[in-house]
Amino acid sequence: MRFNAKSFPALLALLVLAAALVAGSAGATGSKKRVVALTPFSANTLAGVGVKPVAIGAMAIGKKGYSPRLKGVKQLPLSHPNGPNMEQIAQIDPDTVLTSAEWRKGSQTMRDLAINVREMDATTATAVPAKIRAIGYAFGSKKATDKLVAQAKSEYAFATKGTKKSPHPIKQRPKVLMVLGVGRSPYVFLGSSWGGSIAKAAGASLLGGELRGSGGFVKVSDEYVVAQNPDVILAVPHGNAKDLAAIREHLLTNPAWSTTNAVKNGKVFATMDDALLQPNIDVGDTIKRVRIDFLKNW
Repeated sequence: MRFNAKSFPALLALLVLAAALVAGSAGATGSKKRVVALTPFSANTLAGVGVKPVAIGAMAIGKKGYSPRLKGVKQLPLSHPNGPNMEQIAQIDPDTVLTSAEWRKGSQTMRDLAINVREMDATTATAVPAKIRAIGYAFGSKKATDKLVAQAKSEYAFATKGTKKSPHPIKQRPKVLMVLGVGRSPYVFLGSSWGGSIAKAAGASLLGGELRGSGGFVKVSDEYVVAQNPDVILAVPHGNAKDLAAIREHLLTNPAWSTTNAVKNGKVFATMDDALLQPNIDVGDTIKRVRIDFLKNW
């Protein structure tokens, strides 16, 4: 076909229009950029909205908390305080890294590598749908995002049924003390923490919820614990699962807490459920486990 100079402007206009249509289509289905998701929440959200990240953060409990759709995705070891190894991040060369406040110290180094760094995790149980929507609309399919949001809302509503005024209200909310780690000076979960928000959603009256502190936890004294007189004590220590029985026994035989209702009635529990320490999108399942296993109000 012979080139006709007179037709060139029209051809150029058609090419520009085609490019605009392609760009608009890409925008409708989400970003095609290379994304690293350091948290289970961001990684599973991406998987749920049709996006496969180029790498994800390695979880302490292994692959248990990740979607099967993330099988085969490179896992990056994370260590305090920076998170991922910066040389590995540089080699991967992502456009965006989705991180959390836990790894904030390493964010500036990644920004120095011209990487867009964003904290988009939910920090409380009630924030899950909105944060799924934010990640999904930014990187994935709008249709898939709306479906995942609707699913999260439905599962949350089912898991919290009866913890509010209707349709079957819990007559008395147990006073729950959630403890991070076990030692002479326990740290309790605040209402602003992820685990604290799970307990409240499960129908607990969270002791320590009135306190203020950075990071979602605050150190309290034995006198505080005795004065609050918890009905349930739930410890979420760091360590090995094989140590859980010994940790529970230590709490049950702690003479300083012996007068509390929780100790007297044997309602002291220890768990290493990672879902109480960091957010994930299956929040409904976590709330149900707390209600069934610890609060006994399901």
